[in-house]
Amino acid sequence: MLGAVLVAVVLLLFHDEVWRIWTTDAELIELCNSILAVFVVTVSFVYLRFLLTVVSVSLGPREANINLIANNIASWAIFIPLAYLMPIQWGWGLPGFWWSDLAGEVFKVVVLAWAVSRVDWAEAAREAQARAGVESEASARGVASIIAMSRASVRASKVD
Repeated sequence: MLGAVLVAVVLLLFHDEVWRIWTTDAELIELCNSILAVFVVTVSFVYLRFLLTVVSVSLGPREANINLIANNIASWAIFIPLAYLMPIQWGWGLPGFWWSDLAGEVFKVVVLAWAVSRVDWAEAAREAQARAGVESEASARGVASIIAMSRASVRASKVD
């Protein structure tokens, strides 16, 4: 998400300079500025969707399938129809394209967040350990040792 914040800050502060990388046409720069808010919000949702996609796909086939279905619905049933309706039929122009993209991204984020929120993380950890061939007891000792070291580090930093 740091990337989304960085992109947003750079574009909000230096949008004209960024657009001038590709064009010096004042009318085109103004058109780009007209979509700045929806563009920044859409990019933020894209970053969040990337994060949720990586988490869901790495959890297993059930979550990966939910990701696949969400992406197909968002693309074919939401984005593509709205990318025609909003900019062309409804006369929203370039902002309509970005609003349609945002609608698809919001759908994907909601579905993937739902899928990730329903995960039994203790069970997912046990399954990952089993796939990696790690014994639970040894892993538990390792986790306990990491937690103890973290707590000691926090205590030491508070003393300074």
